[in-house]
Amino acid sequence: MRILIWAGSLLYGPDMEILRSRTIYIEDGMISGIYSGFSNTTADIVIDLRQGVVMPPLANLHVHSADIGFMELGSDLDIDSIVGEPYGAKYIFLKEKEHEIPRYVELFLETQRAAGVAYVGDFREGGLRGLLYGIEGSRGYGGIYIPMAMPLNVETGDLEGELVEILRMARWIGVSSPHYYAWERLRLVDRVARDLGGYIASHVAETIETREEGDYEMIRDLDRLRLVVHGIYLTREELEELSSRGAGLAICPRSNMWFTKPPDLGSILDSGIMVGIGSDNGGWVKPDLWRDMETIALLARLQGVDLDPRRVIKMATSEGAEILGFRNYIEEGMQANIVGLKSQWLDLGSIANIEYAIIKRGGPESIRLFIFQGKLLSLDKVIIYR
Repeated sequence: MRILIWAGSLLYGPDMEILRSRTIYIEDGMISGIYSGFSNTTADIVIDLRQGVVMPPLANLHVHSADIGFMELGSDLDIDSIVGEPYGAKYIFLKEKEHEIPRYVELFLETQRAAGVAYVGDFREGGLRGLLYGIEGSRGYGGIYIPMAMPLNVETGDLEGELVEILRMARWIGVSSPHYYAWERLRLVDRVARDLGGYIASHVAETIETREEGDYEMIRDLDRLRLVVHGIYLTREELEELSSRGAGLAICPRSNMWFTKPPDLGSILDSGIMVGIGSDNGGWVKPDLWRDMETIALLARLQGVDLDPRRVIKMATSEGAEILGFRNYIEEGMQANIVGLKSQWLDLGSIANIEYAIIKRGGPESIRLFIFQGKLLSLDKVIIYR
């Protein structure tokens, strides 16, 4: 199929350079050319986004997808009472509704597809069985689902055997908290991940209590650590150390503001660590990465941090995807990964600053086009040129 897209504004390349009035030509799922102006080259479909924005899809770096099955359960409780493992409200509910988990994952991923999210990193509770539930629920998604399976045999049992089984089906191990592991068993996780080519993602320093108890010291030397989640009580120096070891950071601003405190954007940016964004718990935070982008911009102003809005867009697109091991930007010669935005909320005829308009006014309601890995996932007929 040959697709022609007229883009009023295009976010181009890994740096999200703003290009005005461009034609994107897609043939057999590949971007074969990007031209100035609005070309009338023959195509099977011509998509008119001359008053819209074309950009890469989003990457939701950290979620707990199945929690969407019990939205706002115990929202008045503290973080430990809600998500503390295994006694928190969510774990009690997940156990009671175990066979509903694939449906919950499917529901969550439907929200992500509607929001233009192509990559989802999901902390998948429940060990091997929970991983299988996640894979089952993800079958109709259309994007890339990255389950980060959380082992069950943390304190007792055959942890090594469980890890081997998990890494036969997934590339990531999710560590809910380093404190749940004895030192030698956490090193076992690292060794098995290294031997089988897997990676480790871990919650770290989400609360002052876990940080003071030394959760960072337990994971900082893990060879296969590639993703640290939250990190809101880490210092700039600790973030620098993680960056030097090849780990990225998932910040979850709305979740952190609900449960603990907002991230310190100044320390994060000064550290040089790669940053992606996660919407976190689907049960207590609406899984809308557009709202997290806006929250980051608001926090930057509140904290007096000079943050380029294009960096926020990169966190939500190319930078988050890169932490997961994927290239996610628009260039000639690449597979077409494209989201098109246009609505009364985001119309180029009324926009003075495109970058800020995207992060403050973008949202699922403005998405008119979604192409991922060259496949057309959704297309609003109102933007088809006739």
